[in-house]
Amino acid sequence: MTISVSAALKRSIAAELGITPEEVDEHVWQKSGTRCFLCNDVMNRVGLEKLELDHNVPRDGGGSDSIENLNLTHASCNRYKLANPTLEVRPHLKFKRYYDSRNGSVNFRDALSFFEIDPSNTFVTVDDQNR
Repeated sequence: MTISVSAALKRSIAAELGITPEEVDEHVWQKSGTRCFLCNDVMNRVGLEKLELDHNVPRDGGGSDSIENLNLTHASCNRYKLANPTLEVRPHLKFKRYYDSRNGSVNFRDALSFFEIDPSNTFVTVDDQNR
């Protein structure tokens, strides 16, 4: 697995963790839990899928190159995010992955299970006396 990350950043992470630069890819893979930090979809470690490290808080926004601020993502998700806040982008990317996986055909009933939503009954009571 190759993760797109500069040699300087890889050396910095290795020094922070007390490991060799060659061990950084494996460390960030283990940290990821095999899922993209942005869309939460499973990442393919051996395929042609491009993976990148993303700054949760961008450097421009005061974020550091610390491993705590870096997360493994699909390159396409990282491009979509750009310098936007992670919390605002994650729901969009998760829905985009759902939409793309269905070839643009969305069935909202299926979306409930995809997003792990357990709908509950809603009851409305109308008080006719206060009309």
